[in-house]
Amino acid sequence: SSTFHQRVNDVSTSSMYRRRSSTKLLSGKTHFSYKELECMRKAFVRDYPQGWVNLYQFQQVFSAFFPFNRDACDYARHLFRSCDTDRDGVLNFDDFAQALSVFRRGTDAEKLSLLFRVYDVNGDGVITRNEMAEVLESVLEIKQIAEETTNLAVSSSEWTSSSSKNSETERRRRLSCLSSEYVSELFGLFEVADAGTITCDEFLEKANKDRNIHSCVFSTLDFSFGENIQI
Repeated sequence: SSTFHQRVNDVSTSSMYRRRSSTKLLSGKTHFSYKELECMRKAFVRDYPQGWVNLYQFQQVFSAFFPFNRDACDYARHLFRSCDTDRDGVLNFDDFAQALSVFRRGTDAEKLSLLFRVYDVNGDGVITRNEMAEVLESVLEIKQIAEETTNLAVSSSEWTSSSSKNSETERRRRLSCLSSEYVSELFGLFEVADAGTITCDEFLEKANKDRNIHSCVFSTLDFSFGENIQI
């Protein structure tokens, strides 16, 4: 019996050291302190005892911050994909903490890298017009207006009025048109030919150098979302 309890204690101690080591490593990869990460880990394990979050769970959490919008799940799908860096279909605690670190305290370079992953829908290392249009349509659905950084500004009241009068088909058509115009404007700023694509290096370099491009790409993702998540 004493031997059994000793083995249990050894396993428990070993597990504790591994967790502490993992947290220290994670602290070096994020902008969170060891103490903050330990608190976050406890909350994460409490809410998700299995140790990970799948797409459906992530969409439920995300949609809670946008209760007025029935299509927030589409936008959440793109965010989930960009945070699931190992592409295993789930977000473990490390995935979650690193993504939240970028949203809450990330540098411009880190946020731009995340934005590129959001737009690179198939993960092949380049952004096509269709990929950007797909993501932007979900962004416009969330925002319900085109940002003033483009030439497509539409007031909230106008959008609401239009949405109440038009059919779902018309609403979708309008979103598609807005996203297509936005894509044309952005690809024009990146000086990309009609059939061209944007590589990660091009995206990061031009967004860093050109303040107009920087403002446009940052307007498509609301990083304040991370502030709503308690740690």
